[in-house]
Amino acid sequence: SITPNTKAIIISNPSNPLSITYTSDELDFIIKLAHEHNIVLIIDEIYKDLLFSGSGSTAFGKNMNIVVVSGLSKSYQLTGWRLGWVITQQEELAQAITISHQYISTCAGYFAQRIATEILQQHQQNSLKTLKEKLLANRDLASNLIKNNTNWKILLSQAAPYLFVNIESNSLEFSKQKAAEGVIVIPGVAFGKNGAGWIRINYAIEKSQLIKVIELLSNFS
Repeated sequence: SITPNTKAIIISNPSNPLSITYTSDELDFIIKLAHEHNIVLIIDEIYKDLLFSGSGSTAFGKNMNIVVVSGLSKSYQLTGWRLGWVITQQEELAQAITISHQYISTCAGYFAQRIATEILQQHQQNSLKTLKEKLLANRDLASNLIKNNTNWKILLSQAAPYLFVNIESNSLEFSKQKAAEGVIVIPGVAFGKNGAGWIRINYAIEKSQLIKVIELLSNFS
């Protein structure tokens, strides 16, 4: 709930791990709420370009107190490069963000910025289309393997390269056990208490590797 001490509302659109996307009406409601209470609305759109269908809704430009956060980690698979951006129309807020950022990391390396420029300028839509086709094929492969060999419930993603799977047991212990066997998954409790019994599987890998991963997770051969 919003109190006099509330300084900002932070949302992910689409979300992680379920890639839930706000509708235009839902987003407008949140924007109005933030505006009425004169607080900043921070929106993480890092998965927006990976939506398998549609383009999603963006809040940018609808209010001066909106901050949009995004980057190249997901849509161009440059996770380790830590390349991203923050956009806002409010000059004072932009200056405050810049000052804070300078104390944290100053800026991305020159070579990384040059490569990012080339990526954003050349064949952006074609690259995204190819990536989304591969991710969608992997999503269907992984979910079908799990459905055919286990009784686990699966929540399919609409943007983020993850499956959220109910393994019907302690997700933290399950994750530790599978890590010892060479497979890393994220226990659902990392996303809150409602994630108990669930795990997050990242399927953004080669198909041959993905098949082996699902075999190890579900113990079939």
